[in-house]
Amino acid sequence: MCRILCVSLLLWHFLLVCQFENSAAAAFSARQSRNDLEIDNQQTSAAPVSPAPTGATETSTVTSGLLKKCLPCTGVKCVPQIQCPAHVRMKSHEKPQICDLPAGKFGYCCQTGQNHTAPRLESRERRADFPSFVSPTLLDEARRNFEHLMHGVAQIPVHRGLPDFSHGIVFHSTAKEDLHNFGLSHNALEQVFTTQLFSKMEQLPVDDIITNNVPIKFTKTPLDQHCQAPPICRNIQSPGRIGGAAGQPLERMLPPAYEDGIWNPRVHSTDGTLLLGARKISRILLADVDRPHPKYNLLVMQFGQVLAHDVSQTSTVRLDGGDLVQCCSPGGKGPLNPQQTHFACMPISVDPDDEFYNAFGVRCLNLVRLSLVPNRDCQLSYGKQMSKVTHFLDVSPVYGSSQEAARDLRSLKGGRLRMLDDFGRDLLPLADDKKACASEEAGKSCFKSVIIGPQQMKRFRLVPLHQGYAHDYSPDVNPAITNEFSGAAYRMGHSSVDGKFHIRGEHGRIDEVINIPDVMFNPSRMRKREFYDNMLRTLYSQPIQQIDSSITQGLSRFLFRGDNPFGLDLAAINIQRGRDQGLHCYNDYLELMGAPKIKTFDQFPHEVGQKLARAYRTPDDIDLWVGGLLEKAVEGGIVGVTFAEIIADQFARFKHGDRYYYEYDADINPGAFTPNQLQEIRKTTMARLICDNADRLTLQGVPVAAFIRADFPGNQMIGCDDPSLPAVNLNAWRT
Repeated sequence: MCRILCVSLLLWHFLLVCQFENSAAAAFSARQSRNDLEIDNQQTSAAPVSPAPTGATETSTVTSGLLKKCLPCTGVKCVPQIQCPAHVRMKSHEKPQICDLPAGKFGYCCQTGQNHTAPRLESRERRADFPSFVSPTLLDEARRNFEHLMHGVAQIPVHRGLPDFSHGIVFHSTAKEDLHNFGLSHNALEQVFTTQLFSKMEQLPVDDIITNNVPIKFTKTPLDQHCQAPPICRNIQSPGRIGGAAGQPLERMLPPAYEDGIWNPRVHSTDGTLLLGARKISRILLADVDRPHPKYNLLVMQFGQVLAHDVSQTSTVRLDGGDLVQCCSPGGKGPLNPQQTHFACMPISVDPDDEFYNAFGVRCLNLVRLSLVPNRDCQLSYGKQMSKVTHFLDVSPVYGSSQEAARDLRSLKGGRLRMLDDFGRDLLPLADDKKACASEEAGKSCFKSVIIGPQQMKRFRLVPLHQGYAHDYSPDVNPAITNEFSGAAYRMGHSSVDGKFHIRGEHGRIDEVINIPDVMFNPSRMRKREFYDNMLRTLYSQPIQQIDSSITQGLSRFLFRGDNPFGLDLAAINIQRGRDQGLHCYNDYLELMGAPKIKTFDQFPHEVGQKLARAYRTPDDIDLWVGGLLEKAVEGGIVGVTFAEIIADQFARFKHGDRYYYEYDADINPGAFTPNQLQEIRKTTMARLICDNADRLTLQGVPVAAFIRADFPGNQMIGCDDPSLPAVNLNAWRT
């Protein structure tokens, strides 16, 4: 049986049921207001999270007794403010009508959908002297500029065994996929450089670019072919819309925060000074403090890692030969000189007084910008990041996102996957090529799961049904991964990682303590006969770390260390990657949710405010990932409200934008399950999947609530053969 819990419909069912039921049970009495922020156990009252949206008028509400209720929406759905992003750019009189959501919250009657821009009442007229199409002359000049940037670039290899190399090969692709993605990225860069050149020539306002108000087409140029939609589609009502397909762009909740509106990353504060470096911010704000979660276990983190790699895999810009780009001099002694530096370099600087890296003379951590994908609108536009895999919960790390990858993963006998028979145990197959073995390891970069809380489950219509079919599919919903989700919110799980695995044997004793950096790209322990059962026991017994401003040094100093004395800083990478992806500051997402912005550091606890003031010039500079980690967990959840809303929005996209979602009937889903099959799927629990996939050598039982610590009061153990542990009856699929 596949050991990666590899049935996508069960993943979906699990994600929703376990999030809702577990988070509902997690409302700790010690929790204060969900609007609180927390760093180093200090508390502060932050901006209200879900106020009535601005722009409300008396005509949109009715009063019944002491209760003021909003009038129902007409012709559109009532959605949380974060799902109607155009409201941020609207004037007060343009704001949508407010409406009621579950749990006493407010939303908008949204006419603009997921678009983060909307037609203004006074539309801007296109300049008469603007051409309708990109001229061959302009494109040729952009290509010459591109070639000039590449002239003299150092062809310094990223040596195998270095942390940089391991970081660059986390996600495995076939040679054909790499070649295809390289071509897409190359053409996307030509589009971006052409846009930058035209913008400079015409002195275009940044606002025109980020709102796609430059309708100058690449039609009738060599780039035209990359504007055609490939023959893949899950949306039969809008065949030209291919959001969510492999090789397609990540979506955005807000327009990009590039300094030029096109691709140049944010490097300046709102006051014009340079932003502090990512490693410096990591050192100031993100210490290693042990704060085990009182309720949830490491299985939450590990399951989230599987989900993260399922829906989002990015790649970085590479050299023409496909090699990794090097931005630092040998040994990380400093950045390369400007003449040798690749245009996609975005290295992380290390200060001379760095208390860790100084001992090794490291002044530079390698980081390369993410690959782009051509703009399918076929017009001048900003850079759009590529996802190499499908954006859906379809277990693509197991089955592949292309026909070639699928063939590589299958035995081509009886519909089975390739497996290694390890003396009667099924393990993932060994690879002869060491590079393939390293890059195949898709489960070691510590992505985490999240529990968003019952209120968000209700507000975003994510609560699974107990019977019958769901009917809330919408062809207007783009199911693609958002930059905010992949670049910040879902990276919150890095804070939940414990730097050590306390491996528990058959009787619960700790047999071994494993440092996480020691086993990255090294799955050899899986060959030990009892280790698999013991690892599963560890996952449901050991607590995750609370999601807060603490990051284990296993990730902030020793990430992908290998045999080296130091590794990379994942916290710094997350901050730098957010700037690479054009994410807005934390304050802008508070506004998107309908909350007031934070105006001064004095709104934080004294110690926290002092740290933030050392790291940022103004609150409008705080990076989204950093700000999200500072928030107190929502009621019944383990993340703060900003991350909870971004993550809830993403899973709402998965559900409402995918006609193959497992709860939809045959009127929506051409492969719909029968009512009996659907009821069997609903029996599934994580406890049952653990039992079904364990070797059962030392593990004979599991906690009833598998995502909750085994020592949590009331979470009793249940035997794998206990008839009260439900199992799926596959007879429902017999014809």
